[in-house]
Amino acid sequence: MKNTVKNKSKLPAEPHYRGGGRTPGSPFNQAPTKRKQIKSEIPSSQLAGLKPAWKPGQSGNPAGRPPLGKDIPGILRSIGELRASPQAIQTLVKYFPEQKEKLLTLNNRDTVLWRAYLDAEFGDRYSRDFVAERTEGKVREYIDISSGDKELRQPPAIDLSQLTPEKLAFLRGIIKDVLHRKQDNGDAASSNT
Repeated sequence: MKNTVKNKSKLPAEPHYRGGGRTPGSPFNQAPTKRKQIKSEIPSSQLAGLKPAWKPGQSGNPAGRPPLGKDIPGILRSIGELRASPQAIQTLVKYFPEQKEKLLTLNNRDTVLWRAYLDAEFGDRYSRDFVAERTEGKVREYIDISSGDKELRQPPAIDLSQLTPEKLAFLRGIIKDVLHRKQDNGDAASSNT
């Protein structure tokens, strides 16, 4: 048997909840009223000869939207121009004591770049990639889509005699890292079998 209420007028009023809700007699419970149309008090005969303030093709807002604030790259550039913290400079002086005079005048951006180079020297792979890409450019990747009977493209040969001693040392570090990872992967694969 269903409980249905035949006469809805006998239902109790909806409860009033804290912070709002329906309350008997509240103006918010009333049905929305139709808005009255506001008629212009200026006769149309006076509006007929008016022209817009600007010519066709001319912007109504030539200065454009005002800037909302600095963009993130702009903020980062301004922070980068600030003087570096003493702690950051002390860390760099610890590893580059012969460059102390130069390091004392660094701003934040230069400190970050020196630190990236230092981290690369200590074997941080991401710092090494960052330094290499910013100094030598990104390495080209060759992908063979379909070789079929065609000869595959080969990457250009590198003439190691053209590299400076620093770049050769950097390249040796990358090769050691790759060989070390392959050796670790080989040890892991052999221990799993």
